[in-house]
Amino acid sequence: MASLTAPIKTPEAAPGVQISLAVKDSTTVYAGALVAINSSGKAEPAADASGLRAVGRAENTASNGAAVRIRRKGVFRYANDTVDAVTAAMYGQVCYVKDDHTVSSSAGTYAVVAGRVVRVDADGVWVEMDGGAFAPSAAITDLATTPAASDVNAILAALRKAGIIANS
Repeated sequence: MASLTAPIKTPEAAPGVQISLAVKDSTTVYAGALVAINSSGKAEPAADASGLRAVGRAENTASNGAAVRIRRKGVFRYANDTVDAVTAAMYGQVCYVKDDHTVSSSAGTYAVVAGRVVRVDADGVWVEMDGGAFAPSAAITDLATTPAASDVNAILAALRKAGIIANS
């Protein structure tokens, strides 16, 4: 395709834009819940589970293939894990999904990222969500298979491709 030679109107989605996704069969997503998208493109309650990526907050309750409206961008308050609590010192860092209404300070087995910590108070953790933009493309979950130093360039290339780090 040739480069532009005149101005064009480029559509822009407003911050906080909502999307609708079908809910996984035999599953209910409740309004207010952290929502994840699975490898089949269906919505389900966020959890520390394989193949999930947190994408926003449910705006309605839906189940069994019905559409759930998901607010992809915003700052939402969720419960703080009592065992692996997020602290105020984590401002700006990612926190992780514990379940569909709780976040924790460290990655579980599948390292499902909820978003970035904006504030921690007595009622919970305020989490900035950006439609899954903070989620890594993959996590190292088995230290026995962690790459050797010779593989550092391949790891950096994968992080750049996933948009986790900037190109140098």
